[in-house]
Amino acid sequence: MKATISEEVKDPTMVSERNINYSLILKSRSSNPLDLHYLVLRGPHSNYKLKPVIYRHEFTPDTAEAPSRRLHVTDSIECNRILSHRVINLRILMFQSYLSGKDSNFTYSFSSSNSSDISYSPR
Repeated sequence: MKATISEEVKDPTMVSERNINYSLILKSRSSNPLDLHYLVLRGPHSNYKLKPVIYRHEFTPDTAEAPSRRLHVTDSIECNRILSHRVINLRILMFQSYLSGKDSNFTYSFSSSNSSDISYSPR
């Protein structure tokens, strides 16, 4: 995982509205396509206020890095609070998808603030 702070700003220390972006990187090239769904949750012993969002990316032999995604925190104050910690504990949950083509495109939504209430439906 590679993380950056406020990609669109030249010097993130000079702005109060910051955001954290991350991308997944495969350590080695894959000879076959690898279709993953993934989301980031708060880690153990942390009290971050994150909104979990499920993303999908297909790693191919040509692409070993997923596009940059925003870590969805509740607001910029919470983002600054996370950045003030010496260690940031996060969990990345990854699910390998065995579906291909149109069947693998799903829309995910959360019915409440509880991350265990996940619903999905085909697009």
